[in-house]
Amino acid sequence: MKNFILLVFILIIIVGCQKDKNISIIDNDNQISQKLLDQKLNLGIDNVLNQKMMILARTMAFALRDKNVCSILNFKLAESDNKEKILDLKKWMQTNVNGLTVAYRMAKSGYMEKINGTEKKVTIEDLFKIVTSIKPGVDIYFPVDMHRNTWYNNLKKLLVASPDIANEWDKFPAYNLSGQQVMLDPNKVPNEPVLVILPCEHYGVHKGLRNKIEQQSTGGDGGGSSGGSGGSGGNSHPPLQDGARIKMYQMKQDVCEESWVRGDPEIRYSIKNSKNHDYLIKDENPGDKWDCTWHWDGIHHDYNWKTINHYDFFWHFNDYGNYVVYYFYESDGGTEVETDTYTVENAKFSFQRKVGDDEMGIKCVHKDDGYLEPGVDQAYDSGDMRFYIDWTNPSN
Repeated sequence: MKNFILLVFILIIIVGCQKDKNISIIDNDNQISQKLLDQKLNLGIDNVLNQKMMILARTMAFALRDKNVCSILNFKLAESDNKEKILDLKKWMQTNVNGLTVAYRMAKSGYMEKINGTEKKVTIEDLFKIVTSIKPGVDIYFPVDMHRNTWYNNLKKLLVASPDIANEWDKFPAYNLSGQQVMLDPNKVPNEPVLVILPCEHYGVHKGLRNKIEQQSTGGDGGGSSGGSGGSGGNSHPPLQDGARIKMYQMKQDVCEESWVRGDPEIRYSIKNSKNHDYLIKDENPGDKWDCTWHWDGIHHDYNWKTINHYDFFWHFNDYGNYVVYYFYESDGGTEVETDTYTVENAKFSFQRKVGDDEMGIKCVHKDDGYLEPGVDQAYDSGDMRFYIDWTNPSN
């Protein structure tokens, strides 16, 4: 009798577990919440996201078996007007090639994928639900310049990869055009050309918004003109006055590194004021400013000064206090959030970033510092970022 009861109990547990696994990873409307999904599957949000990316990569590799698709992709990449030749995956999936969309060809793979918690043949609807569930979007591109220039003549060795979302330096899967999986090392650039599918790290800079952002960073609202001399170590300004326009003039990273699969680094910064800690700027993206420099280890370094010329805020001392806090990080995507907390002038400042992002430190900028103008020996230093800010008063 005891054995029978034990058997029934085990069967109940098995059935319950199977029922729990029958959950969508696609985030359909009216389905189980993402938080509950993670609890049920015992997966973090980023692991669920990794599953989605692997489905997209594997089916895209199948679609690229057709050389006509490769030919159109080659044309689209060449046509792209951003530095890294990045395409919006959703738009690419909608591209018509000889009467059939790329998404249709991906679904024709017939691959069994884990959709709604069960193995089933992936459909066009599944693919679009996956790609639209990932915010702000999904990119497809070749992060390595050499691969970008040679892949079309080396299709037999082409790989389509889905890097780990939260763990930049972990090995990750890629698929050849036969659907076979190989593992790649983010510390070593492979000889085979690698096409990467990755959640967008750029906040839309390369998706038609670049001109607007560039206009803002050059002071399109009349607040970005420089009042400094830019001399070596000197300061030609009078004392900073209430109502000054503050501009991020130049930035230079000292430590941050990016694995080859991530392409150029995406540096961002936020600013909080000293009185109520409100954001003056949140997650500001200097834009397409960072050019990777290749080292022998295949890691992206960029240690050069970048001229940003971005109008940050209008400093009213009565409103914001006598100092502000600049916070820097390098974005790698992901979905899970963590908080960095610092103490400045006996007050706590908290900034949020994604778990996979690289924290690059903070720096307090005081109105009486005396070096609020570009100069060789006067750069602010957050630890991993050095920067110059410039300012001008409305009367100047």
